Amino acid sequence: MKKFKFNLESVLRYREHVEDNEKKILTAMHHELNRLTVELNKFKEDYKNEKEDFENKTRAGMTIQKAVEQKIIIKSIENEIETKMTEIAAQNKKIQKQTQVVIAATRERKILNKLRERKYKSYVAESEKENEKFVEEFVAYSSAVGK
Repeated sequence: MKKFKFNLESVLRYREHVEDNEKKILTAMHHELNRLTVELNKFKEDYKNEKEDFENKTRAGMTIQKAVEQKIIIKSIENEIETKMTEIAAQNKKIQKQTQVVIAATRERKILNKLRERKYKSYVAESEKENEKFVEEFVAYSSAVGK
């Protein structure tokens, strides 16, 4: 019997390659999200420290010029926090879209894998039938020659 050959093997390998690439892209997106989250947390910590510093200096007494400068710094940090939150929201949307791409690629690969399994089962069944037929013919031939 001839060796099993899946006609769509190259398509299956291509689908696996596409799936792996899409997963790598998703992983990179998650790393970017983590980086943005770390930056956001740093800005939040800076904001908290600046606010406490401002309150302490206000109680101790400071010039109007220093108060204005400190308020500008605090407002700048607030703007950075808003920017990072916007970037994080955009990154989350990108991740959701890429997750759908990965799911679709995985689905396509699984369909081809199942088709391959079915073809292989069919091949095995056909092979067993041919072997049984060969054995029957051999037995029949042996019986005929033996008489």
